[in-house]
Amino acid sequence: MGIPYSQDIEEALTMENIGLSSTSQKFSSEVILDGQKLNKAHALAIRSKHHYIPTSTNQLQRVAGERRFAHSHTSPMTIIGHQSTSSEPSLMLSEPITTLVYCEKNIFLAVAEVVDIHLNLDSLEKLPLDLLKEDTSTVTYQIVDLIPTTQDDDPSLKSDWHSTSHLQPTICTVPGHLIQPINPILSTAKEKPFYLFSSDVLMTSASSLIGQIHTGDIKRIPTVCNEHADGNPTSTQPNKPQPGILRIPIPTFYFIFYFIFLFIFHFSITIYQ
Repeated sequence: MGIPYSQDIEEALTMENIGLSSTSQKFSSEVILDGQKLNKAHALAIRSKHHYIPTSTNQLQRVAGERRFAHSHTSPMTIIGHQSTSSEPSLMLSEPITTLVYCEKNIFLAVAEVVDIHLNLDSLEKLPLDLLKEDTSTVTYQIVDLIPTTQDDDPSLKSDWHSTSHLQPTICTVPGHLIQPINPILSTAKEKPFYLFSSDVLMTSASSLIGQIHTGDIKRIPTVCNEHADGNPTSTQPNKPQPGILRIPIPTFYFIFYFIFLFIFHFSITIYQ
């Protein structure tokens, strides 16, 4: 049922609109702050400048409310989509590793210190060991000096080598699967702590690294010394191998036969299928 139009209703609506207009004019874009009239946006910025924490420029991290710059001692870097636990074995910066290097037309084992870790072009402070096998993971390392141990260094005489505080200028970046984390004994017998290494353990590490090599990895193993070096791991003279490179040579022809075997093996499987 319709409502009959009347002049009284029209006048009432007109007065209501005027009342709303006068009410809306009472709101102002300015506020009084410390006795000064300021724009609200400016006043809000002043009040919150000491509480503002820049959020991440990454959209997923921003939605999660993460900071743009995380403090490493309170918020260790993690990988989006990966559930990391404190008990999960991980590779961390400054930890010792073993890797393969090319020298004197042979493959040698080197002991190094991790200086950078990347996954999907993101720099990380630590990386779970199972992700080292990913194609997008790389590890940057710096070769360390190793010298033979004495009884003062290791009274048990179970170790053959120990590290020094000196790092070689050689810095290399390799795929994650071309390094192997190690857990040597940390000795505090002297003023500066150092790691103790056993040749048997290092030989085992070299064998393990060989088993992880892919067909195209031979070209990705870095060259770190001259071809005319005499192979003395403690030498620091010109044209000598780096001190951190142990003379545990793995001849190149071994890799040739190894890759030929892999090729024949995969070719046989293809024919059989």
